[in-house]
Order: sequence, then structure tokens, then C-alpha cells
Amino acid sequence: MNTLQTNVTVAGIFSKPNFQSEMINQSLIWEKLIILDEYKNWFKVRQFDQYEGWINKFYTLSNNQINDNFKYVKESKLINTIYTESNKNSQPILNCTFGSKIPFLDMKKTKNSTWYKVVLPNKNLGWIDQKNVSKAYSIRDFIEKNIKKFIGIPYLWGGRSSYGFDCSGFVQTIFNFFDVKFPRDSVDQHRFDCLQTQDKKNNKVGDLLFFKKNNKINHVAISLGAEKYIHASGFVKVNSLNQHDSDFNQLLYSIYDCSKSIESLTSK
Repeated sequence: MNTLQTNVTVAGIFSKPNFQSEMINQSLIWEKLIILDEYKNWFKVRQFDQYEGWINKFYTLSNNQINDNFKYVKESKLINTIYTESNKNSQPILNCTFGSKIPFLDMKKTKNSTWYKVVLPNKNLGWIDQKNVSKAYSIRDFIEKNIKKFIGIPYLWGGRSSYGFDCSGFVQTIFNFFDVKFPRDSVDQHRFDCLQTQDKKNNKVGDLLFFKKNNKINHVAISLGAEKYIHASGFVKVNSLNQHDSDFNQLLYSIYDCSKSIESLTSK
């Protein structure tokens, strides 16, 4: 099976082998792509979430599998920078976004940071300062304490990076950070068998809200507890299902479909 790795911060996945077609998804640095077809300067690929689309060759490197014995650091900042040395006065190499999973060779602690010596897809080395948030928090704890840092990130159709999210890309990114193999589209997230439907009055932080238009699920949000939720619509923002709240959203209230608990995911 021929594979590629994404060798840039974030790359667009398109519906057809040209940049004028719809961007349907994105791939983050080091993500593995399975080659399905090839046309001129484009590969048709399948991603980890079974999404299929076209990526331009200059976003990728081929036959570049990383050693399975490597450890990985997950990016927990919205946007971080990889440097040539373990200090921020050295030359920047490239950025990486929240949720990127990067192999590292070594680490060292300084007075204010922990630095990881990371391997880039072209086998060059760099340094990034990081802390392993996923070990420090559960999914619900992370959302309660950290999710609002995403507020203001613009909506981007097909987006699943800190440069821009669509609604389901935002949800998938948060759950993937905790190694949950979460579906990409809101309609598939609604069908995900690890979620349990519940009354919205029982929503806890991290549970999901789904919205339906013309009998089709078309939007998803993350509960902040009670009737508040955070979602990507125009930009990442907080709204409410409570008509007395200042951030009440009438349109979404009118198409609200159901809430689903993530409890089974938190116990894994």
C-alpha cells in the first residue's frame, strides 16, 4: 500500500485535482495519506477518517515512514513554531497547529519550558516547546478549562486546523486530540455508536448538540453545560439554547434536533 505524509503545517484536500474545486477537508503535518490514484501533480488519497479527496504533490512526501519506536508530542497550543534550536531567538522552521502529532528524539527542560527535538517529514530536525496536555486532562476537563481559547477562530468550509474550522472539523479535532477516532462529518458524528442520546437538560461539558434542517443533520456543537454550547459558525463562538440568555441563537434553537452524551468515551 503506497502512502504519503503531509509535509506542511496544513494542506487542503480537494474534491477534484485542481485548486478551483471545493476544499472538502485538510491534512495536518505528518498525517498519513493512502494513495488511491494519481493525475498530473495531484494524488487522490484516503485519510485516517476514511475521507477521500485530492492533494497537490507539493504538500506531500512519499515513502517516508517514521520508525514505530518514536515517541510523539501532540501540539496543544493553537499555533506553535518549530525552531532550529531550543530557544525562540533561533531561526523558525515552520508552524504547527493544535492536534498535530510530531515524532521526537529527545527532550530537555529549561527554566520556563520543556523543549522537544522533533523530526520533520523531510527528516530535518527542529525544536518545539510544549507540554503534554492530554495526560493532564480528561476530555471534559480539557473542554471546561481550555475550549474558550478557540473562540474567534474563523469558520472555514473543510477546515480542521487552528487557522479555520468548520463545525464538524472543530468537534473532530477536539476528540482526536484524545485519540478518539471520531467521524469527520456532523451526520456521521450523529450516528457514531459511542454516543448516547439524552435530554438536553442533562447535558454536561463536552456532550454534543446536533441540529437538523430539511430532515438532515447539518450542524454540531459542543456543550458547555446546561444550555450553553460552543461551535463554529462564522467563527468559533458561544451561544445558548436559553431564550433569556444574551447569546441565545434563535435560528439554531429552531432547528435543534438532539443532544448526545460522550460518557462512554470518557471511561475508555
